[in-house]
Amino acid sequence: MSATKRAVIAGVGSYGLVYWHYLVYDLDYEVVGYLDDDPAVIGTTVQGVRVLGRTDACVLAQGCDLFVAVGNNGARMRIMDGARAAGLNTPALIHPSALIPKGTQIGQGAAILAGVLLMPFVAVGDDCIISMGARVAHHTRLARGVFISTGVNVGAAVQLATGAFVGIGATVMTGVHEIGAHAVIGAGSVVIRDVPERVTVAGVPAKLVANH
Repeated sequence: MSATKRAVIAGVGSYGLVYWHYLVYDLDYEVVGYLDDDPAVIGTTVQGVRVLGRTDACVLAQGCDLFVAVGNNGARMRIMDGARAAGLNTPALIHPSALIPKGTQIGQGAAILAGVLLMPFVAVGDDCIISMGARVAHHTRLARGVFISTGVNVGAAVQLATGAFVGIGATVMTGVHEIGAHAVIGAGSVVIRDVPERVTVAGVPAKLVANH
């Protein structure tokens, strides 16, 4: 089947290559360009696709859907803000292997990658990334720009505030009410109580290790 949609990807790192693969092979897109802030890669080609310019040059993606393959939550939201101000379309990227109940709220610019499992009544905000194999239980809500890493388990009725980051293989137990804005949960941690905003917690059970 020939591609019927055109895309530009912001970010030429490893996530950018993953997005390229999903878009081309699984979602029927033609990727026509990249954007990236590294001067060394601008003008080069990656997987046969030219790096057109910086991520703030969103005008270069006019007429295409823009996907932002950037793991840093703040940077991803900044690029998305610029893209929308330029009038670009920033649809969600949803891998066909993800198990998502009908009627699930998924915001623009979100990415739900291979093997993700969402239960009913989950809500995913704009510009979130849920990486492969993560599982999110019912009535949990992800605010804008949340990053859920590979293999994470999030229990029921948890509120993850803007820009929260949950590291690889971590578990957020049912009974936790909120993970605060821009909080970081270390890889492999088990969270058994609420986490304030702008802190890093880690361990089993997770404990405060830093403020930021």
